Amino acid sequence: MSRASAITASDDELREVLQDAVLPPLIVALAHVTGDLSLLRDDLRIDPTMIAEPQGGLTDEQQAVARDLALEVLRRYRDAGSPPVAPPSEHDLVAMMEFATGTEVMREYVPLLEEELGVTGQDRRAPHWTKDQLAPDVPYRVAVVGAGMSGLLAAHRLQQAGVPFVVLEKDEQVGGTWW
Repeated sequence: MSRASAITASDDELREVLQDAVLPPLIVALAHVTGDLSLLRDDLRIDPTMIAEPQGGLTDEQQAVARDLALEVLRRYRDAGSPPVAPPSEHDLVAMMEFATGTEVMREYVPLLEEELGVTGQDRRAPHWTKDQLAPDVPYRVAVVGAGMSGLLAAHRLQQAGVPFVVLEKDEQVGGTWW
């Protein structure tokens, strides 16, 4: 089970945050942390042809319903002490992703989803070796050029493997094209 940071926001603060929330993935996240798949309601399911639209194409009325639902769920979760989150079962993961995408074809993607979303708590792409195993007596340091997404991931993987490294970035902040 993983533990998220406890929710300490007041109801008014939650309402304010929900005004700017992207609701379709929020509903999925709430279903995940609570284990309550009844939150994945058909009346709040996006149309897959509208997935790129703001709020997945949800109408103003649907958005209001989703915000009210999210507030109630967040309030209950907060008041319960923000309990740890269990990894979803394969069935639950499929249900959440089908809701998020408005489709019904996610079962074949379960291995990819488990890997990319990290819902099992395993990092399937972590190196299965360390510098100490491969070259314990060879002193070196790796230079990662660029602190964009790929550079940051390379640095993370090097850190996991115990390889000394330095990240070189020309800009003042990390993030590359995402910055």
